[in-house]
Amino acid sequence: MKSKILILGFLLFIPTAFATQLGGNAFISITSDTAVNAKNIAMNDARRQIVFDVVHQYANTEQLKELIQNSSDADLTNLVSSVSIEGEKQSNTTYNANITMVLNMDGVRDWLTQNSVQNWLPNAYDTDRFVIIATLKEPVDDISEINSLAGTGGGDVIVDSILGNQVTFSALASKRTSLTIALQQHGWKFLNQDNVLKIWK
Repeated sequence: MKSKILILGFLLFIPTAFATQLGGNAFISITSDTAVNAKNIAMNDARRQIVFDVVHQYANTEQLKELIQNSSDADLTNLVSSVSIEGEKQSNTTYNANITMVLNMDGVRDWLTQNSVQNWLPNAYDTDRFVIIATLKEPVDDISEINSLAGTGGGDVIVDSILGNQVTFSALASKRTSLTIALQQHGWKFLNQDNVLKIWK
């Protein structure tokens, strides 16, 4: 029998010279039959929570939930490049800690792709392009308009994936500002999120 409290802290977006990484933080409190078991459960729970809370911003949420549920602890451990622990407290049966984990973006992208989870994680080495996620009302007309606006600004878009009324594009990073302004002028609403521009009407 175990009881647990899990509170999400914060998310990190960490660009480095070698690769882009994603990280998150969770406070975990676990009670189990022994302190060792409590700590093992805490680390596994923190890993699953952080992977979901970080990655769901860049992937299909329902597909991601199912993948995490069906993944082993070892599968998820392979996505983590570093772990830090603060405020660690233990008794004979409990474990409490503030746990931070950094995920390797390339590893996460490969994991999602291999398991057919739609995602728009930016390529860590493709810094000259950014991702656009468009929610469409009239798919044919809307895609044509986006292409037209991008072409006018010299920032031609490439369709990466289509799922229902949601289309993922990539476009030249140097044209991001001009393309965003053009879209806004033609009635598109937008939300900037790191390397992702979400647009809809």
